[in-house]
Amino acid sequence: MVLVAGIAAGVLVNSAGSLQAQAQQTGEETQAEVSNSLSLDTVVGESTSGDSIDKIKMNTRLGAGSGAVNLSRTIFVIESDGKTDTVTSDDFSISEEQGSLADGELLTSQSDVAKITIDLDDTDVDDLGTKDTIEIIAEAPSGSRTDIEGQAPTDIQDSHIL
Repeated sequence: MVLVAGIAAGVLVNSAGSLQAQAQQTGEETQAEVSNSLSLDTVVGESTSGDSIDKIKMNTRLGAGSGAVNLSRTIFVIESDGKTDTVTSDDFSISEEQGSLADGELLTSQSDVAKITIDLDDTDVDDLGTKDTIEIIAEAPSGSRTDIEGQAPTDIQDSHIL
């Protein structure tokens, strides 16, 4: 009886150690994902043709408590009207909106705001017509994802907040 209790205690101690190590690893991975994230603020659709939105401009900043994020290594996934495209830094431009970007592409401070401009004509997603919806997902280099949705207005002229 004592031998069985001793073996059971050994198994429990071994299992507890294994579970603690697994929980610690999961916590570290989660913290890395959450700690380096982006916040997508204002999204503006721009029409250069007058009848459809062909450019998307987004203000982005660091997520709450985030460390630095390299925007040139950020991926944007755009979905509209059943079409999806992954947009890399080759297909979008980065400009300073507020604060300063280290090396022109690195958000380092909570007060920094960058404008990301995506020309829909350079993607597989069609220009937005009236009332078309769009979803944009930003994936930071750490793997954290942030999304925002918008809808084109019923009357498209110049620029509109989506």
